[in-house]
Amino acid sequence: MTDTPTLQEVWGQYRLFKEKLWAHSTLRAVITIEKRIFLCPNSLEKARETRDFLIDNYSLDSARRTLKHISACIEWGKREGLVKNNPYHPFLGDFRKKRKQVDIFSLAEKDIVVEAYKGFHYYDFVRFLFKTGCRPSEAIGLLWTDIDPSMSEITFHSPVVDGVRKEGLKVEDLRRFPVNGSLKALLASLKRKEGPVFCSPKGSIIHLSNFNRRSWGPTLATLPIRYRRPYAARGFFITECLRLNIPVAVIARWVGNSPTTIYSHYAGLLDDYEVPDF
Repeated sequence: MTDTPTLQEVWGQYRLFKEKLWAHSTLRAVITIEKRIFLCPNSLEKARETRDFLIDNYSLDSARRTLKHISACIEWGKREGLVKNNPYHPFLGDFRKKRKQVDIFSLAEKDIVVEAYKGFHYYDFVRFLFKTGCRPSEAIGLLWTDIDPSMSEITFHSPVVDGVRKEGLKVEDLRRFPVNGSLKALLASLKRKEGPVFCSPKGSIIHLSNFNRRSWGPTLATLPIRYRRPYAARGFFITECLRLNIPVAVIARWVGNSPTTIYSHYAGLLDDYEVPDF
């Protein structure tokens, strides 16, 4: 590396350090962003030109995400003593990202989806998503050994993303989830065996992209409701818990979010309240 490193040189060091820590899904997304970074101006003194290059050649969202990664890279470089300042950070304010409202299923819509799967291979997998609010990758990675012998508790700890199992969840090492009566009945109805609790029709690990393309998408296309991803089952679980006045701290512990995230992303979705008459 030269005395005055280029953006690409700092990125190379940053990538070597971070790839040991990034989740598989993050690393996959970074590969695309990295291609853009290697087309950007080399000099760290050309931060403005880098911003303009990204805006001129990519969508605003892609430009924002790329500049965000560049800024994070240079911040890391500052801590490592590779660079003195981060000229990219001020330009992040030029991008105003609109928060997408979480799109959830209503209780009636959940029943429609579950009923549509009745009698088909993924029936129990889909019910499990709605009953636990877990991330699809966590359900895919669930092993029979993760369920205690009395079927009173589930431990999520090794999600599967793109067919790759990893240790540790998105924001924690593991999460314990209490099993209620209906969930216990679901698990007890399955043929207990070694390995994953839920498998593809051929008995292999479920690939979420294949499930979306071959099962979820075609199934929802036949129903009188708008399309939402399987992840929306998580939002359904959280908002229904809120509707039942379960403490936010408890919901956060069950689903592996912070109470702040529950409040900011989900509490505002409850729209069946009336303004009190004072």
